Amino acid sequence: MDMKVDFIGRVDHVKLPTTKPLLPLMETIINSIHAMKDLEYEDGLITVHVDRDTTQTKISEDEYQNQPIKNVTVVDNGVGFNQRHMVSFSTSDTRLKESMGGKGIGRFLWLKAFKSVHIESVFYESDEWKHRKFDFRLSEVGIHDHEMVPSVSQQRKTTVKLIGFIDQYQRRCPKRLEAIAQKVIEHCLKYFLQPNCPQIKIDDGKQAIDLNQMFDDRIKRHQISSTFAVKGFQFSSECLRLYSHNGTQHKLYLCADNREVLNENIKNHIPELSRRLKDENEKSFVFSVYVSGKYLDKNVNPERTGFEFAEADDLDFPDEIKK
Repeated sequence: MDMKVDFIGRVDHVKLPTTKPLLPLMETIINSIHAMKDLEYEDGLITVHVDRDTTQTKISEDEYQNQPIKNVTVVDNGVGFNQRHMVSFSTSDTRLKESMGGKGIGRFLWLKAFKSVHIESVFYESDEWKHRKFDFRLSEVGIHDHEMVPSVSQQRKTTVKLIGFIDQYQRRCPKRLEAIAQKVIEHCLKYFLQPNCPQIKIDDGKQAIDLNQMFDDRIKRHQISSTFAVKGFQFSSECLRLYSHNGTQHKLYLCADNREVLNENIKNHIPELSRRLKDENEKSFVFSVYVSGKYLDKNVNPERTGFEFAEADDLDFPDEIKK
């Protein structure tokens, strides 16, 4: 007899703090980046559309930017939901993307913060173009209204629409598009540093931001890259200058599998770094230091909201790092 998964129970055991309301969006964007890697695609494009609650009929441009978010749609031209990826999607805790750091539960985070998800995908498989669509929601079976037909279009396109932002997460989510774009760059910064990073754009119908251009304009690689060891475990650090006016604190980011997991203010460790600095051209900036390593990759929790470090008062073992 095969093991079975209680889908509602499995999603219920996934933890998403209300302080991480954008994590479902980050998961979707990372999925799109991975979809480009599957194709070794050099012309990757990811577009993010933010759908706001505009029940007020007369609002100014500035007021529009502060309207709550209802839905978020992510479109990419990656490999798509072919049979291999559909089987993986239908499998709890799948290991398909293990080599890329995938935990196999990212899509469950969608259903923690959104009421449902609609997915459509045009892909090429077995010498023909196909169009797959289905709904994903919290129920005994999870996947609803699945349909796959021959595709008229012959261009790869996958659309993931996160529908119905649940109030407890929506209230904690940044509203202004620029703030959301900045958060995406911070979370995915290791990908933006790579030469084959896909083009990523975000809009809300009134404003559009090219994240790659924003990265080039506001974040510059500082001349400090280093490696260090803690208890024999190797780590690397990347120090960058953030010229955005939004950042007021120098920050340390702990990363796993090329993604930001935790961050804290550097002034907690170096009190002298409590305010913005100025470069040789009198432009103000803050430092962002990204730390990564295989130990962090191995010890990140499944939801990527923290690390499973030993507590400070635990017994001291040579193969464990304490908080």
